[in-house]
Amino acid sequence: MFAKAKAVIRTKSFWFFMVLAVNICFLNYFCMKKTLLFVDDGLSYAVSNGSDKHMPRIKEDDICVYNPSIFHNQFTVQSDEIFQYVQITENLEDHPPLYYFIFHAINSFFIDKFSKWTGLIFNLVCFLLTQMALYALSRKFLSVQKSFMPIIFYGFSVAAVSTVVYIRS
Repeated sequence: MFAKAKAVIRTKSFWFFMVLAVNICFLNYFCMKKTLLFVDDGLSYAVSNGSDKHMPRIKEDDICVYNPSIFHNQFTVQSDEIFQYVQITENLEDHPPLYYFIFHAINSFFIDKFSKWTGLIFNLVCFLLTQMALYALSRKFLSVQKSFMPIIFYGFSVAAVSTVVYIRS
């Protein structure tokens, strides 16, 4: 009797992890296709890692060229800024700081290096945690067979792609 129950649990766990693995492959495809940073992506890096109080503002009518080093310094953690969270509180205006604190901690391991993958991997981990919470919640309200439906519907939706690909809080 216990052997049969363990086999059922292993089967459910197997399918749960298979759905997550396929989700990650699906989302990783879109992550690899990402070539540009959107404004929100850049602002997430700037708020988390920028040491200057204000990032250069680009007005709609302005036609100007900014030195790329300005953006490099805003988007990367410099050697004197490792695990320094003061700039986050100075840069924040109205967003909750937890996302930026964690994002800065991740970027602190990559001194003076910029990569889209720090933000994308962080978003993929948050996606996995969301999927686990969604599955646990659906198990409370749905049958065993139907409890996979919410994670499948959300995991392959445009909302999941947007959540993972756009690096923002």
